[in-house]
Amino acid sequence: MTNKLHGLLGMARRAGKLAIGFDATITALKDGKSQTVVIASDSSQKTEKECRFHAQSAVLIRLPLDKAALAATIGAHKPVAVAAVCDAGFESAFRSYGTDMKEENSL
Repeated sequence: MTNKLHGLLGMARRAGKLAIGFDATITALKDGKSQTVVIASDSSQKTEKECRFHAQSAVLIRLPLDKAALAATIGAHKPVAVAAVCDAGFESAFRSYGTDMKEENSL
């Protein structure tokens, strides 16, 4: 499953459909450009709470990647805690990934 995740993140980044970082994510949510936010596994509870506050109807998916792994996957030079997915096709793929992840964890 993580290969699919790495592929999705990489494709979204190369397509320019990720708002990377907290400020860019909040802006994308406020502007209605995103309805899906991915959060690194080691992000603080405060970061997640702030994203939920601004997200309202958006879906938040906690990834099985820490900040450093998320940054490495998308080619960022600094650790990345959150990113907003700004494309309906990619949002659908990430949401199905989140559903698959929940089903795996429930076993």
